[in-house]
Amino acid sequence: MDGVRKLLWMVLALAMAATPASAWVVSGAMQHDDIPATVDVDGQGNGWPLGFSIAWEVSTEEPGGPMGYPWYYEYTINVARFAPRRLIVETGDNFTSSNVSTVRLFQNTVEQPGYSDWSVGTQPATNPPNRDMPEAVYGILFDSIGTGSGSDEEVMVSFWSDIAPAWGDVYTRCDGNGNRAFNLGFVADDPGGPPTSGVNQNHLLGPVPEPTTVCLMCLGGVGLFLVRARRKP
Repeated sequence: MDGVRKLLWMVLALAMAATPASAWVVSGAMQHDDIPATVDVDGQGNGWPLGFSIAWEVSTEEPGGPMGYPWYYEYTINVARFAPRRLIVETGDNFTSSNVSTVRLFQNTVEQPGYSDWSVGTQPATNPPNRDMPEAVYGILFDSIGTGSGSDEEVMVSFWSDIAPAWGDVYTRCDGNGNRAFNLGFVADDPGGPPTSGVNQNHLLGPVPEPTTVCLMCLGGVGLFLVRARRKP
């Protein structure tokens, strides 16, 4: 019976790791002219210094999500000129493409069916491909997301994940490699704390925690419950 009981508790812990405790929606945004600034923007000509923002939303209430991927992530970039070419969102080191499902790309609110130009891995701080990125980061790369070199461009990327959100870094650049943007806290330690709306020490929310860490947290909580249960008269 002890072996069966341990197996049941392990299954329960894994289920807890894959399912959020309650439904919620959190969101935030950063732009280059915030005071105090939260995004570092570099550019040339009449580009992103004239207008750049990135907004995000993480939700467990978004309809249509695939089974086993309860967290919905959405990132929206708005620029005055020169649409972004790529977006990099930090994740945990053990994150893989299997932790992502149903990636969608919208250009000026119009969905681009069949978008698949994304990958997971170490993103180098080199030029090319990531000019002026402060340091290498492990994360999701969404490439070829822009619409060209028009004005007032909006790009939105969304996906579902089985990894809960935490605070991390972001980098993006335009197609011509002239305009770049990243959070000012890029080289600082990622802040802790629960996911909330707004900005946390110049970081945004992404699927940062490693899956093993989440599982160990759940197993630890189950173990504490069992210890307390055994102490009851």
